[in-house]
Amino acid sequence: MAKSQSYSMEKILAVREILRKLPVKEKEKSRAEVVEFLKTDIRKAVKQGRSLKEIQAILTEQGVRVSLSRMEAVLGQSGEKKERRKDRSAALSATDKESDAGNMIRDSGDGEKRILPKAGNAVVR
Repeated sequence: MAKSQSYSMEKILAVREILRKLPVKEKEKSRAEVVEFLKTDIRKAVKQGRSLKEIQAILTEQGVRVSLSRMEAVLGQSGEKKERRKDRSAALSATDKESDAGNMIRDSGDGEKRILPKAGNAVVR
């Protein structure tokens, strides 16, 4: 059986001092951590007209391979999807109005108004 060993307080304090003086060891970042770290800069580039695909190409050129879906997940949504939503809402004509129930009321131009059900609402006949 091994003999139990004891240490002097002087030895323990010396080891403690060595441990306290150790520098922080830099750890490499995962793909998600890279996107999280660069999130503000990526958003700024998107606002300046860059697509996520262009940003992905820049990262890849620098040796950082990150998928579009990873960037979208960390950023919360795709810049391209956001643009499509803006385009769609701008495409609605001025004659389209939303009713209290959330249904779309469209003026067909012949004086007749048609009610289009809100997405997700079932039409019961």
